[in-house]
Amino acid sequence: MISLMKPSAYLINTGRGSVVDEPALIEALISNKIAGADWTCSRRTAPADSPLRELDNVLLTSHYAWYSEGAIKELKRPLRWKFSGFCAAKNQNTSEIAMSDNMFD
Repeated sequence: MISLMKPSAYLINTGRGSVVDEPALIEALISNKIAGADWTCSRRTAPADSPLRELDNVLLTSHYAWYSEGAIKELKRPLRWKFSGFCAAKNQNTSEIAMSDNMFD
């Protein structure tokens, strides 16, 4: 699919895993078949010897979108739910426990 992109196009990969054909992307970037790429990755998806690290038309950013106030609240929600279930299983009245947003800080 990269071969169908315009020369002025930028590929923005925000997915995890092998969503994008990395060798095809590297070839397209080196040969200027596309203008550039923003590659959101982890260390595993862009190892130290990856050609993506050497190209001037690539911006490598790490996965950090999860680190926000909203994301942290979403991460805590299942924990509070499971904790409530645990208390119920132990016949503990959860109304006696303060179940606030900062409970698990």
